[in-house]
Amino acid sequence: MRNLKIILGILFFLIVGNLVGQESLKLVVQTHVFNDGIAIRWTPGDIKLWREWSRYGYHLERYTIAKNGVQITDGESVLIGGGVINPHVDSSILDNSKTQLLSSCLESKRDITSKADLLQRIEEDNNCYIFSMLSLQRDFKLTMAAGLGIIDYSTKNAETYLYKLYPVNSPIRDTQVFVVNAGQYTEMPEINNLSTTFSGGKILLEWKPPGADKIYHAFRVERSLDSGLTYQSVDSTFLLYSNDAPQLYLDTPGILGEPIFYRVKGVNYFGLLSQASQSVSIVVYPFTEAYPQFLETFTASNNSLGLRWSFDSLERTKIKGFRVCKSDSIMGLFIPLDTSLYKSDIKEILLPEMMSESVYLKVVAVTKNNTQMYSHPLLIQQVDSFPPDVPVFANSLIDSNGLVTLNWNSCQSSDFMAYRVYKGNTRSHEFSLISTHYFNDTFFYDTLPTNMLNDSVFYKVTAVDKRYNESQQSAACSLMTKNNILPDVPVIYEASSIDSGIQLHWYKSNNLRVVKYVLKRSSMASAEKKVYDINFRENEFIDTTVKSGETYSYTLEAVTDNGRYSGSANPIVVKMKHRHLMPEVKVSYIVNDSAKYCVTIFWDYEFDNDVSHYKVLALGTDMAYHTIGTANGGQLFFNHRYWKTSKEVSRFMVVAYFKDGRRSKL
Repeated sequence: MRNLKIILGILFFLIVGNLVGQESLKLVVQTHVFNDGIAIRWTPGDIKLWREWSRYGYHLERYTIAKNGVQITDGESVLIGGGVINPHVDSSILDNSKTQLLSSCLESKRDITSKADLLQRIEEDNNCYIFSMLSLQRDFKLTMAAGLGIIDYSTKNAETYLYKLYPVNSPIRDTQVFVVNAGQYTEMPEINNLSTTFSGGKILLEWKPPGADKIYHAFRVERSLDSGLTYQSVDSTFLLYSNDAPQLYLDTPGILGEPIFYRVKGVNYFGLLSQASQSVSIVVYPFTEAYPQFLETFTASNNSLGLRWSFDSLERTKIKGFRVCKSDSIMGLFIPLDTSLYKSDIKEILLPEMMSESVYLKVVAVTKNNTQMYSHPLLIQQVDSFPPDVPVFANSLIDSNGLVTLNWNSCQSSDFMAYRVYKGNTRSHEFSLISTHYFNDTFFYDTLPTNMLNDSVFYKVTAVDKRYNESQQSAACSLMTKNNILPDVPVIYEASSIDSGIQLHWYKSNNLRVVKYVLKRSSMASAEKKVYDINFRENEFIDTTVKSGETYSYTLEAVTDNGRYSGSANPIVVKMKHRHLMPEVKVSYIVNDSAKYCVTIFWDYEFDNDVSHYKVLALGTDMAYHTIGTANGGQLFFNHRYWKTSKEVSRFMVVAYFKDGRRSKL
């Protein structure tokens, strides 16, 4: 179903998208001028418009606006067709299947009882419209019967006409106005770039549409098997033309060993054919899918190297001969060793002197159709036990994060293939292979842990040739780690104000060389700065020298035994809370509205600007105060409603809670 929708979508664009002429959102008009008159066709933009306008029909008015190239103002006005142009489908003179399709599209009356019915109706209508328009494109007689085309036979060659096309009395309006010169015949350019090739058992025709502005909507391919005397269409239907790209057609050979001729004609939107293109011919011989097999080498009597293969004896008459090709890699381009084409009965040859490195060979069977059937590749290796040159290190370095960049001069050996890298913790111990695969770049990256204790690290590199001979290891490249790698940064993850001061907690550095931490403090209210040296085993600290109400910024660094500082993370900021209670809040007065069972408590507080919120408490029957509600800072009253059956409360207390965490006395 999904593939069908894709095909229908493509057909829609082929039908509507390729229509040329004067266009609007609703109608597309096309014209063709020939010596007997002017053919005109039009296409409604969708199924709804087609049905609507077919009910009412169309008027096509013609006005003469010029004679012999001279503009006139009193030209003749004619209603083409003598009146309304309506569908007049007659199955007795037209293809019955096509007329049934048109009638079913124009008279669809499916009952709609659900959303599913509606969606199915929309899909059916769209498909019906697409296939109907496709049928109309292929048959202009059917187009006229559908009320979407007409031929104006009353034209004169010396005159120019203005046409006006519009649906009659329809609530959906659209009018197309277009000008046609009756003496300017529509050209149908010849297709003159037809070519043909043979591949994979098929004949491939290719041509580029002529430069005309999409005058053709399809093409007809014709074939001749009698040296071009008579031509027949290769298909009962036309080949739809989709875009300006080269058009392709695959044909199955009708005869073998004899010339087959082809030509192409363009088909316009009125079913008219262009002149035939220049014919092309091709001779197709019996083709084969066999290829050379079982390649092997042998040593001839003169110690030269030979190549031997096999080929199906029943297929030898279908080929011209063999060619031997070589490549430096199995995926590379295979080129002939020489221009020789060895006869089809040859089974082995002596190879020319090969280069010292490895090569891959293929034997190609060249068919009489000039197709090439390649064998599987065969690797030819010369005897070689000599390793490539030893690489030499160039500039190598290590950065503060432990990233090592190794670099060496490229190996100049002709059969070089790849490099391998080794690492050791000391110059005298065995080095371990660290490159996980062969590679041919002259640089390599390694990452060292920041907590390593070694003062140095050592690297060596080797070269490997195509026969996997490995060179000796290079001289060791020594890189100092002690003065290069910085310790990782400790991170303060918590800072809080407690009664004794500001308490800090941090994640320690993982570097084993860390001997201490340096904590730096800055006051946000003054220029005061303070530095603390803290033992490397600690991960918390309480700063007791802070002042109440002041804000401080802290940073922390790790320091190694060789004096390398880690740097610090982003500063963390914390405010020291006040260490005393604020004055109590005194209730000013109380208003009791017994009719509404409501008590309003009022108070005044000099520190209200710093208060976050107030809690209002009332004395309960248990002689304890209980919270009855809260008020925001700045709100110096509170309304308390009590039940009718409850005893009136006459004693209240208010507690202020400050933005910095303090509170007032009770």
